[in-house]
Amino acid sequence: MGCLLFGTTHFFCASRSILIRAYPPRKVPFFCSTFLSLTIDHDMGSFLILIAEDDADDRFLLKSAFEENGFKDTLHFVENGVELLDFLNESLAARSVRLPHFIMLDLNMPKKDGREVLKEIKTNPDFRKIPVIIFSTTNSKQEMSRCFELGANSYITKPNSYEQLIHTIAALRQYWTEINNYP
Repeated sequence: MGCLLFGTTHFFCASRSILIRAYPPRKVPFFCSTFLSLTIDHDMGSFLILIAEDDADDRFLLKSAFEENGFKDTLHFVENGVELLDFLNESLAARSVRLPHFIMLDLNMPKKDGREVLKEIKTNPDFRKIPVIIFSTTNSKQEMSRCFELGANSYITKPNSYEQLIHTIAALRQYWTEINNYP
């Protein structure tokens, strides 16, 4: 599936148009210059993707969509915001464990919701450069604006069908691992 990037926010894939909202349109480096040992080795062909999703069925569908696209990425799932922040802090402390290439973040989760987590990530100097993609059923313009104000790099409304999910995951991964440039 060949995808073309128009500007920095629109993908047109085959007969489908997928809009990945990115604000502001810019290149987002993910690693903290203080911890260069945590950068991703782009030659590995596999990326670490951290996915915060509390629904077991959605986790299964996301894992299947990555596999169906043939991606060999390491997917690390957490079920709530507390687990996500624990994972990031443990990765940072270990220094031998890499930080995620990007984070897919659901908004409505138990313990600590996605908005709180987003705010903590983007105010932490060690994590704020990690791209955070909101991946939620919430389709409110007000909620989207709020997430961008908190520092979200992209906002994607969860697709209504598995076929759409497969195409969305392909476009999302292609943008954040192939098209977007890091310094």
